[in-house]
This record gives sequence, structure tokens and C-alpha cells, in this order.
Amino acid sequence: MFINSAIIALIPAIVVAQNCADSSSFTFELDWNKKTQNCAWLNKSANTADRISKYCAYGSVKFACQDTCGSCAATCADVPSFDFTIDIGNLQDCTWFRLNNSADRINMYCFRGDETAPKAGFEVGANCPESCGFCPTMTPTFSPSASMKPSSNPSDTPSKTPSTSPSDTPTPEKKPNLIFIITDEHNFRTLGCYRRYMDSIGNPDIVWGDGNYVYTPNIDKLAAEGAMFSNFYAVTPLCTPSRASFMSGLHPAFTGESNNNHGSMDGDIPTFASVLRDQGYFTSYFGKWHLGGEAKPGWYDLRDNGFTNTRFRYNRGHWKYFKASMDSYDVQEYDINGEGEFAPDDLDTHYATDFLFDRGIEDIQKALDADQNFAMVLSIADPHGPNNVRPPYRTMFDDMKVKYPDSGKAAVQGIGNPRWNNVDHEPIDPNDAAAYIERYENDPFFQNYIQQYYAMVALLDANVGKLLTFLDTKGITEETIIVFTSDHGDLLGEHGKFNKGRPYETSAGVPFIIRYPTKIQNEMIIQNAYSSVDFAPTILKLMGVDHPGVTFQGVDATPEIFNSDQRVTDGDRITFTYDNQRTAVWAAAVMSGYKLVVSRSDVPWLFHYSKDPNEMINYFEDPDPQYAVVVERLQAALFDAMGKYNVPLASQTDVFFWDMPACMDSAEVVTLRSGRKIMCTDITIEEDKMSVNRCSNQSAVKTSCARACKDCDCEDSPGRLFVSGELKKCNQLVFQCDHFRVRQFCPLTCNAC
Repeated sequence: MFINSAIIALIPAIVVAQNCADSSSFTFELDWNKKTQNCAWLNKSANTADRISKYCAYGSVKFACQDTCGSCAATCADVPSFDFTIDIGNLQDCTWFRLNNSADRINMYCFRGDETAPKAGFEVGANCPESCGFCPTMTPTFSPSASMKPSSNPSDTPSKTPSTSPSDTPTPEKKPNLIFIITDEHNFRTLGCYRRYMDSIGNPDIVWGDGNYVYTPNIDKLAAEGAMFSNFYAVTPLCTPSRASFMSGLHPAFTGESNNNHGSMDGDIPTFASVLRDQGYFTSYFGKWHLGGEAKPGWYDLRDNGFTNTRFRYNRGHWKYFKASMDSYDVQEYDINGEGEFAPDDLDTHYATDFLFDRGIEDIQKALDADQNFAMVLSIADPHGPNNVRPPYRTMFDDMKVKYPDSGKAAVQGIGNPRWNNVDHEPIDPNDAAAYIERYENDPFFQNYIQQYYAMVALLDANVGKLLTFLDTKGITEETIIVFTSDHGDLLGEHGKFNKGRPYETSAGVPFIIRYPTKIQNEMIIQNAYSSVDFAPTILKLMGVDHPGVTFQGVDATPEIFNSDQRVTDGDRITFTYDNQRTAVWAAAVMSGYKLVVSRSDVPWLFHYSKDPNEMINYFEDPDPQYAVVVERLQAALFDAMGKYNVPLASQTDVFFWDMPACMDSAEVVTLRSGRKIMCTDITIEEDKMSVNRCSNQSAVKTSCARACKDCDCEDSPGRLFVSGELKKCNQLVFQCDHFRVRQFCPLTCNAC
């Protein structure tokens, strides 16, 4: 079942007609143009008959616009013989809406056509008006949203009532099961729960256009019934090192060759799965592994790393379809061009996300049949590129007009862009950047790129719903922990970049949600900073499983999860995210609200989210004293971590700025009095009279480009440089002036004025 783009959305609640007349207060929104209409609109067109035929098929309109729709004589009662198919393929009737989670079910099914039921063409709401709350004598108890994309005030806002207060120690009467869902390259802004959180802290999600977002009710349900981490990071925002840390609880340098992408994690490193298997759990892994080296797809890695069942674990690749042999161990993978291998009706069986969730559900059933606790990883390669998905999701967002992110537009124009962030565009004259961005934004490639990404997320959410329904039907919801996260993010055009590999929030930051019914209270929001190395010790503690002889570098976050005194924790814990061994460009220390980034190519940057959610302003030298305190704490923690965890930037870079140099050219675009824009790198004062004139006569150039204009005072910088693993001031660097960074930082000491 899927949501058709023509389906209407009700705003904000249904007020139904009385005495067989059109309701004067009833309104609905046309999803294709977002205009609000009423019953009278159905009669105001040369296409009146078509409008009535189309829209009166929906139960909400049929019983609110009885006069216009000609449904006065219709009995507003459920049709006993009507049945329909829900997303997991089961047939249901109208009484299904009156069971648990009725509001969610009504919101999801009463306002859309059921195109897969035996009675195809009948709309659920028209056949179940009583259960859907459409009858004139009934008042709905919630404000539904029916479109493919929810209204500006979505109705799926989680309840504010917490569940039973959890105990202080996670020692369940019965061993819990574990389902660990890890997606690939997932931007957390595409999830409704994170969208609402960002809106609550004054950071509304309008990055790709106001109202352009994915409806994710099932993933949101996990957050509503558990704990959501708002500052969770991939220790390294690349597939392999991040996944190795999730599995092992260790920093990438301690996991073998997996500190680089496509490297191999050592087979003898204990994982959370090996600990659980030793405790009698049946452990299984489904989907992308990416810890077995270069092999692609790499189905048969003999190292199990603690997983009993690895039949459907492959190493690399972003395959779109799978086909398993019934009489052998073989699995055949296909890219999107292999879609023709399958009948149209079978695509949802073989599409990779559907296929892996189905195999996982089968595995749960086997564990239940054997009366054995299970712990499984569902590793889904979507929404990583290539950005394409199976029908009908493929066209679900075709009518969405995508905006290129503001931070991306700024970066392309040379504004708010650190030197460590090379944009994914050819070098552009800043004077031509605005026109270039407009062309790029309207290009079908960019539009389709985001539309397909959204569609992959929508399909992922549907499969999470399928899994949740299965757990409910088996009666094991309360004893099953579900973790939802990703190996890293995807900038999707923010800061002029796609994919990952940068310290920005939607590259290094990932969604992280844990649901454990009755043990974790509803709607917990953990604002303290954690990373992928903290998962293994946290999940084992949450499950009440000891790990003697197995040491983790990550920390146990359950004191936060079981904090019954604070619904929202706002602490000052510091965690780390950094570049991989191969490039080793940057490293960052992060705490709630702040991020310090040091690099081999630029001055230190301090981001302050609440004031600058787009991460475009450097607060490192802001005169407000609060920043000096924050910088001092983050610097101390980062320096300690660099040695303790063998951070690649520190081990591979001899010298980089730890503090701000006294004189440094800006990386920003400079606007001349004429309106023309230049960069400091355009200044060539030794050979260009125009550059000399600009430096002499234009204060903006002289101020921003002091080094290029040779206008720096001959003074040493007061702070410190990172030099070969130590922090040194200029008076300690007199014998190391051969390095250009030392000369730049200490021009007086090095006689380099």
C-alpha cells in the first residue's frame, strides 16, 4: 500500500455535516498545490463532475459534503464485509481501527486509497466511516493528516505522558532481545522525530524547502516510546571505521585496518555480538558489513565476528535487488538495471530493503520457534546512493520542488566556508556564483537526487512499520530492544557538499534511538554528546549482560537513559569525531551546543549551534567570555583524546594551528566598493598594480587580506601550535622555523616579517 500523490489532507480536524447539508467549517488541502478548499469548491468548475467523482470517494469528504456529494441517503456505518490490506500484507476490517494505536491507524489508513486490497478502488474511509470518525454524530479525538507529506502541524507529535518510570538498573526479569537497525549515509533531518526536536529548539527544518520532508511515523514511534539522542556522532564519518566502532566499542585505530574505508576489521576483536553469543543468544547479521576489506559483494567472509547466522551478510556495494536460491546457499545481487529480472508484482519481495527486513523477520520466527533469545543487526544500504528506489516509491516525491540548502549556496559563493571544506563543485568565480546556483538548483539531476533520497527513507520507514507489527503480533514488543541509527550522515548539498567525511552535524552526526518498552520512559531526549564507540558498552549494560575480559573504550550511557529526574538532559559531556587515516585533515571535540574543529589546513573553528544552526560562523575568537571557557574545555579534552585514541590528524601532521595566528587572511569572499567580489588568493601584490591599489585604498581588502597585502604587524602569535604531539608557544619554536606554519605563527621569532 502506498500514499497516492493526489490524496487530500484534512486541516486541522474534521467537523462533519449535520442534517444532510454541507459542513460550512470543513476544509481540506489539495496535496498537489497545497491550496485549502471547502465543499463549495467541488461545484465551482467546468470539471465539477470529475471533482465530485474524485474527491467524494474519500470518506472524510463524502460525509462532510453530503449535499454536494449526493450522499445524503448514505448510511454512515461501517461496511461489515469490507476488508483491506495493511502494509505487511495482512487483511484487516474496520474493527481493526478500534484496537491499540487507533489514532495512528486512523491517521495512516482512513485518508488514503487502498490500491492493493481485493476491493481495489474502494477508499478505506468511505467503507469504515464509523471507525474512522467521519459520521455526523461523532467527533474525532485527534487531528489527522492525510497527505503524503504531513501538514505544517503534524498530528503524529508524540504523547507527553511518560511510560512507567524505569528502574535505575536495567536488570530485566527476562532476557531482552535486540534488533539493531543501522542504515547507511542517513541525514537525520529526514526523520520526523528529529525534525520536531530541531523545531522545538528554534532550528526549523527548511533546509530543502519549507514543507519538503518525509513522513516517518514508524521510526518516529520508536523515538516517542524510547530515548532519542540529539548529539550522537560517528567517531569517523565513513562507513568502515564507524561500523568497526559500533561493533567493537573501540576507536578505529584499535580495530585493525578498518580505520580506513574498505579496510578490514581484525577477526579476533570481541564485538557486542560475540559477548551476546557467549551468553546464549542467537546472533545474526543481515545486509551490508563493510568490515571485510575490498571484497565486493563479498558474501562469504569466514570470519563471523560473533554472528551465528551470516548467510545474508555481504561486504560491500549498494545493491538494489537480491534473489536467494531455495536449494543452495547462493544469493544473487543486482543493481537498479537488474530490475527487469523480476515481475512487477515481485519487486517488493526482492528490493534490498524489503528483502533484508523479510529475512530478519524470518530469523526472529526461527528463534521464537527454538525458544531462544535473539540479537540481530539489520544493516540497510539505503539511503546511500545510487539514489534510486523501487516503484511506487520512485515517483512519490516527483511533485516536490527542492531548494538547494542556504549553507550550500553560501559555501559556493565563498561565505562561511572553512578551508577544510572543499565544495563539490568546480571552482566558480564568486561573481558568477549566484547564477550558477540557480541553474544547479533547477537542474533535474539535483531535484531527482533529493526526491529519490526521500523515497528511500519512506520505504525504509514502511519496513520498520512491518517489523513493529510483526513484533506486536508475536507478543514480544516489550521484551525486544530496538536501536535505530546510521553509520554516518549525508550532507545532501549542505555546505556545498554531498555524502560525508566532514565534521558538520549532518555528516558526522547520526540519528540514534533506543526503544525498550516499560524500561525506558517515553520521549527521552539525551542531549549529552556520545559516539559510535559508546554503543557496545551501552547496549550490553541495557541488556543486563556482563562482559568479563572484554574492554571497551566507549562509555555506558545508561545512566542518562535511566535518568528519571530529567526528561531532557542538558549536560557537558565531550565526545570526538575525526577524519580517517587516509586523509587525516581534521579532528573535532563536541559537546551539547558546541563543536571545536582543528585541521591541517585552517585556523581552529568553534561552532555554536543555537546561535548558528547552519555552522557558518567561527566563534573561536568571539569576545564573549563564555566562548573562552568552552574553547579551553574542548581543547583540553581533544588534546588528551588525540594521544589516547591515536587520532590520525595528530599522528600524521607535524604542525597545525591550535590557537589563532596573529595575522591570517580570511577564507571569505571580499566585496569591493564596485560590488565585484574577490578572494584573498586573488591578491598578487608583488606583480599586480591593481592588487596594490586595492590593498592601499580599500579597507575591506586590507582588513580581510592582511597577509596577502603584506600588512601584518611583525609580532608572534600569543597562542600555541600543535608540533609533533606537543603544544608549543613561539618562544619554544626558535629551532623549528623551517616549517612554514611555524614561520607564519611566529614571524618575529623566525625573522620572517
